[in-house]
Amino acid sequence: MTAAACQDSLSDVGAISPPSAPALIAAFNAALAAAGAEASVASLTIDRVRHTPERKLVAGVTASCVRGRERFAQIFGVRFFPEGASAERMEKARQGRIAPSRLGPGLLHLADVGAVAWAFPNDRKIESAHVFASVEGFSNAVFRRLSGSAEFSRASVRGVTILRYVPEHGCTARIDLDGEPFALIAKLASDDRGEIGLAAMRAIRHSDVELCPAPIASIPRFNLAIQSMAQGAPLSPETYLDPRTGAVEQAMTLLARLHQTPPPARLPRLDTRADFQKTMDRLSAFSDRAAISARSLLRAQDPPSPPARETLLHGDLHFGNILVEKDRGVLIDFDAAKAGAPEHDLGGFLAALIWRGAICGTSETALLTMLVGAVNAYLHVARAPLDLGFLTWRIGEALISERLARSLTRMKPGRIGAYAPLLDWSARAFRGDLAGALS
Repeated sequence: MTAAACQDSLSDVGAISPPSAPALIAAFNAALAAAGAEASVASLTIDRVRHTPERKLVAGVTASCVRGRERFAQIFGVRFFPEGASAERMEKARQGRIAPSRLGPGLLHLADVGAVAWAFPNDRKIESAHVFASVEGFSNAVFRRLSGSAEFSRASVRGVTILRYVPEHGCTARIDLDGEPFALIAKLASDDRGEIGLAAMRAIRHSDVELCPAPIASIPRFNLAIQSMAQGAPLSPETYLDPRTGAVEQAMTLLARLHQTPPPARLPRLDTRADFQKTMDRLSAFSDRAAISARSLLRAQDPPSPPARETLLHGDLHFGNILVEKDRGVLIDFDAAKAGAPEHDLGGFLAALIWRGAICGTSETALLTMLVGAVNAYLHVARAPLDLGFLTWRIGEALISERLARSLTRMKPGRIGAYAPLLDWSARAFRGDLAGALS
């Protein structure tokens, strides 16, 4: 998202007013000048946004910085506060552990826009982000713990590259090694979900070694999980909507193989009622028409008990979590893994197909044909029948909880046009209309 789009993307957040792009850049430069920094921000992009009206607005920002003839990028986690509250929150933030950044200061009070900015590796919640600050830092804090094993005894860290940063939530880095033909993926989190992901991958590799990356190690002190870097790249969502590619069938084969894995005891259990209530609570903060309609649909539902069969669930299977290299596919990102009914995963993926089809204007007939083909491809590999009643209910619920609600909290204005067809599909799924089509 470019700086010019800031005002459009950060809108309608209740008591927390977003700045325009020029105002945000000016606020950064005023704060840098006040801190005595020699650098300035020339431009910026908004990478990640999470918001709840009248409660919070957190954005990931990548700033293009200038210091003399030097040009460099600096990432920030920026939290906006209600009018008049940012100075107090800045004082509170100063009491935490703050390290210098490449800019100089690690913490900035953007007083003119009512925000506090943490310059990475500083983060409001991810206290151990400093291990990604440099090759030396990662080597000393983390890699020396691995180098005692035979696998890494001759290796050293060559590079640390930030791949994904979500302020106050998590950070993923690629770790390149000297003396090794492969790279590692290291994931920091604000909680212990990395441990859950590693437990899931260990169980999967025990029964199907090629289905996911190899788990390497965890360092609970840092909430850090390390795994091998999987080969391949995600296919575009549009590729899945083209039946000629066979992408949906490949995804269903991978999912059916995953569901043949018994869940380890470490994983949390699927709780449909608790998840349902979380979605209701999330939507209750929004007053726009789509959220009101979604709440109305959900209020009419009594979440059914899932089928008794339990397997290992991915928990968040979408197009970006499937990597493909030639004819081989790999599943990644098991931080939301849990134990539960396989219909939960399958319904979530089918909801992602419907959502993308609604965004792209795919016809209803084509989408129905795609859904039927996906279910048949899954059943061709799976070893057990599906509960179509629970599956279709899950499709309706996932369209709201995993598609609509996420778009609202992440402020995706370009997807507003897809809300009406999404809600229509959700209503049909709740009525059971899809069960007959999928049988």
